[in-house]
Amino acid sequence: MDREHHEEWRRLERRALDVLRKGIGLEEIGVRRILQVVETPSFRPASSWEIFEQNSRSAPVGHFAVCLRWRYDLDSEKFKTPLERLKHPRTIEPTMETHRVELKTAFVTEARSRLRKIAVPAYTEAETVGCDGTGYELAFGDAFLGARFTWWEIPPTPLQTLAEESRRILRELAAL
Repeated sequence: MDREHHEEWRRLERRALDVLRKGIGLEEIGVRRILQVVETPSFRPASSWEIFEQNSRSAPVGHFAVCLRWRYDLDSEKFKTPLERLKHPRTIEPTMETHRVELKTAFVTEARSRLRKIAVPAYTEAETVGCDGTGYELAFGDAFLGARFTWWEIPPTPLQTLAEESRRILRELAAL
């Protein structure tokens, strides 16, 4: 890949990760995002799982999750050669796919309970750096109270339990 296309790829990658972090942006009345887990592996499609709670006066509280996945594998093909790049629009938007699954309230209640028991410091030093591997993020809350934790592959010791729980939630959601 030449320098120009490499820079263009990096811009596309940043846009895709911004989209994943932002999430699907549901604007429905009575729906709020409870938490989000983002997984950004080096050599597989990156994804964001968001868990939502739906409240209604006429129905019991419901829960669902939405997986937003960046198909970097499809987008990278567009940059395979300079000739291939010319076959696509001047500005390439990230190729995203979504998948929605209904959740049992017990799943959400248990995940929340496990997360509430985890104590982490507000500040910690990074213990590792890397190029290849997987980045993770766990976010929760809204404009009134929230937090986003980010770590690379092997989390710093104070975030070990949070990282294990985040990976557990990802595994459980992926199995649905």
